Amino acid sequence: MVRRVGVGQVVLLVLLVVVAAVTAACRPPVPRQVLVPEAPRTAPVVVSVSITAGPWSWVPVRERRAYLVTQRALITTRQDTLTKIDTVTSELGAAFTQFVSANRISGSLTSFRVTTGSRPPATPAGITLPITVAASATPTGLGATLQWTLTTPAEGAACSSVAWTIAQGLRDLWFRAPDTLRVGTSWRDSTSYVTCRDGIPLQLSVRRDFRVRAVAERDGRAVLTIQRDTRSTLAGDGVQFGERVQFSGSGSGTLQFELEPTTGEFLGGSGTSALEFTMQSRLRTQRVQQAAVITLARGS
Repeated sequence: MVRRVGVGQVVLLVLLVVVAAVTAACRPPVPRQVLVPEAPRTAPVVVSVSITAGPWSWVPVRERRAYLVTQRALITTRQDTLTKIDTVTSELGAAFTQFVSANRISGSLTSFRVTTGSRPPATPAGITLPITVAASATPTGLGATLQWTLTTPAEGAACSSVAWTIAQGLRDLWFRAPDTLRVGTSWRDSTSYVTCRDGIPLQLSVRRDFRVRAVAERDGRAVLTIQRDTRSTLAGDGVQFGERVQFSGSGSGTLQFELEPTTGEFLGGSGTSALEFTMQSRLRTQRVQQAAVITLARGS
């Protein structure tokens, strides 16, 4: 059975369609949602600090360390028309501990051998090893310049003790740097002690100037190159073969060594030195020139 739709119903349907169309036309359009990709998250910027930029804090290692000091010297002696040339090589082994707060060093000479000319290396007669040594440093004047003083059981008998003479070679291993180091940092220390020549005591005064020259990275650590310049004077007098003899002279030297500030380790170094002095008596004048190559190395 077909249902008839009246005119009124048609009109109503038309009105509903129109109203729906008008309503849709009056309603604000739904905004189109645009998907913006999320900005990638950037990792925080890490500013790398170069280990070679400095400054560096330095505290000497507190454990006992062993070292070897090798000196190869060419000694030229002139008297009147005669000239004599000798070659002498010495190897000095030592082990010591540095007590920073007290500016004190305590250790011992563990080995000493000398080679003269073509002779084989030998320990000089009269030396019994090990030999206990100690050193201390006290500030003098402005700038906290340190004056090093070496002591051994033979102190006070400098010219009668071979041990006292060879112990002076340890001075190349002892220094006290500032707590904070930069390239260009400089400092100074000094020492004055008695050494001997032909049984006559000689007063030797030494001033040492240090400067941080360069830095390099090695195995992820900073290694500083430090230059040490030395100036020395020598004077003394005594009696030899019944004649009064006077000594006077001066010397200089330059040595570069490596220092690892983060661990306080002294890694070694090398350099040269020169000493020239005159021995004057009533009957003769003798001039001596000594040129040496010095090597400082870590021992075992």
